[in-house]
Amino acid sequence: MTKNLNNYERLVRLALALIFGWLWLYAVSTPFAKVFFFVVAVGALWEAAVGSCGLLALLGVKKPSDRLSGEKLFLTGVLGVQLTLAWSWWHAGWEKATGTFLADLPKILEMFASKNPYPLFKNFLLQTALPNADTFGPLVQWGQLLVGLGLALAAAAIIYDHAKTRRLAYGVAIAALISGAVMNANFWLAAGWTGPATAGSNVMMFWPELILIYIWCKLYKSNQM
Repeated sequence: MTKNLNNYERLVRLALALIFGWLWLYAVSTPFAKVFFFVVAVGALWEAAVGSCGLLALLGVKKPSDRLSGEKLFLTGVLGVQLTLAWSWWHAGWEKATGTFLADLPKILEMFASKNPYPLFKNFLLQTALPNADTFGPLVQWGQLLVGLGLALAAAAIIYDHAKTRRLAYGVAIAALISGAVMNANFWLAAGWTGPATAGSNVMMFWPELILIYIWCKLYKSNQM
């Protein structure tokens, strides 16, 4: 295994290993989250120890003195944002699929509608969503899981950068991001009034999704990078 990490990069991975290790031990409780954070922590620690990173090698960093080009650094940042969104969507869907979301949904919808400040959306909650909670519930939880999975797989395919799958990866990312943005907008209309945390989290996901949609649409048309 060829070393391609300089001391700074190894220190960054050691810090990531400590952060994700702490999250694994103390901050998460679901089995999926624990496995995810454990794998990331061990992977980061391994890279710090051996001084080699396969991802950087794919991006063209073959030895410690190499540096990412501005284009590749931009791509890494964009995909980092996308993978963060992927985790958020997958985790939200997983919590719903393994919890009592479907049974609790009618009460949740009634609460969202009780003091909703948007008359049209309040009517939608009461007249459409609530009577069809058995349909909307699975759509939401599986939609969140599929958005998370789609964003993660698309990011992996874009990093791999194979000519035959590049446009497909852009298309999958665009579809997942549009679906996520639509859900965030609806969640904000339904529950944003309940508190700043709910409103803020949906807004903080919505705008990056729109920005990523713009980026991938441009690249889908040009099939560059």
